[in-house]
Amino acid sequence: MNKKNCALRSAIKVSGLNNRFYLQILWLWKITNTEFQAIILISWALFMPFLFSACATNSIKQNELKKLQNTPSVLPDDYILGTDDTVKITVENHPEWSGEFIVGPNGKISIPSLGDVSAEGLNKKQFEAAITSRLDQYINNPRVTTNIVKYVSQVIYVLGEVNKPGKYSTEGKKLTLRDAVVNAGLPTRFAALNRTFVISSAKKHSHKRVVNLYRVLYQGDLEYNIEVKPGDIVYVPETIWGIFSDFISSLFSPFNSATGFVTIRSSGGLQ
Repeated sequence: MNKKNCALRSAIKVSGLNNRFYLQILWLWKITNTEFQAIILISWALFMPFLFSACATNSIKQNELKKLQNTPSVLPDDYILGTDDTVKITVENHPEWSGEFIVGPNGKISIPSLGDVSAEGLNKKQFEAAITSRLDQYINNPRVTTNIVKYVSQVIYVLGEVNKPGKYSTEGKKLTLRDAVVNAGLPTRFAALNRTFVISSAKKHSHKRVVNLYRVLYQGDLEYNIEVKPGDIVYVPETIWGIFSDFISSLFSPFNSATGFVTIRSSGGLQ
């Protein structure tokens, strides 16, 4: 292995990257001219200090934040039933009217011999009252209790630079911005925490708020820990260093297929 290859391998080992990435860089290094090699080295020198600093800081903070995953959320006073929610109805001494029922696309549940009963838009107490009112036609003083078994209709969306982006059920709880991000696996190392967006849906137009997620997660600033309501979107954008990292990855992607060939040669030692 010549001195240039040895120096390049040493620089990459110091950075903590694996041998596969070294082989990709070395392959690109060998097929390019001196001017392009200079560009690579300059880009590497400018970018890597920021990358290492961000990665180390984020690693420490993520370990601290994992402690928040078991923090319970505050239960709401009223959960509004919606499509696909599952409710359990118990009518005392009348098992024929008891059971678990799913709110259908029409916003109603179908109970044998009682027919369809509206559920969408009602909270637990209102729904119990609706069932009781219907049963008054058949029995005296019906005793009805209901429980929500599955919370499906009330969801939020957490997107962007989080470890598990996707759709999350509120599970009948009052969620804050911190709750939403913790449920989504915490921010990635390239998350732009100082400009996170919370987008609230509305019939005529949406409302977008810019929130400093860093202050919420790492400084305990409750002013920014706003409530996230069903239908809201939490979007954590990417930092400029994340965009640069994506560019570097795409730059080396054409050489992935060639890595196997270089690996075979490296087993006998790169000359």
